[in-house]
Amino acid sequence: IRLFEFHLDVIPVDNHCFTVPANNCFYNCFANNNIMDVYTISRALLKLEMLFGIPNKVSVAGKISKEVNSLLDEFKDTVGSRFFNDEPYFDHIFIKDRSVDLVTPLLTQFYYGGMIDDKYDATYGLLKLPPGVIFKDKKRVSNNVILTSPKDDVYANIKGLTCDEANE
Repeated sequence: IRLFEFHLDVIPVDNHCFTVPANNCFYNCFANNNIMDVYTISRALLKLEMLFGIPNKVSVAGKISKEVNSLLDEFKDTVGSRFFNDEPYFDHIFIKDRSVDLVTPLLTQFYYGGMIDDKYDATYGLLKLPPGVIFKDKKRVSNNVILTSPKDDVYANIKGLTCDEANE
């Protein structure tokens, strides 16, 4: 048995929706003409297709997305079909780059605290814990957590950070 690392390089965003972490990709590709992120994204999609099969249809929108898809096709030819799952899990993959949709990033909160608020619908600083998250403290009666409590040092330190900064 030969073991090796197989990093997926994909962050699940929602059910059947994911993103590839390529910080400053738009800036790198369009301002600096640095296409290293195209390689990173193509490699991540290749790994995804190796695990879940090659989808029946791939649609692209945007110049960089076309380059990603072309490089992905080259990777698939190099790897060979025997390494891919026979039955595709996804029928259709849609690859789009930021040049097609410049507004969406302005509609999302970039900070960790804001993302928690969007995802878990915190109301007036109270967060209802998602199913499966429990505290070991049996004295707790409620599943609500106060997010904006001045006593919560962790939240106070990370609420204004981006995801990458909060992760560090």
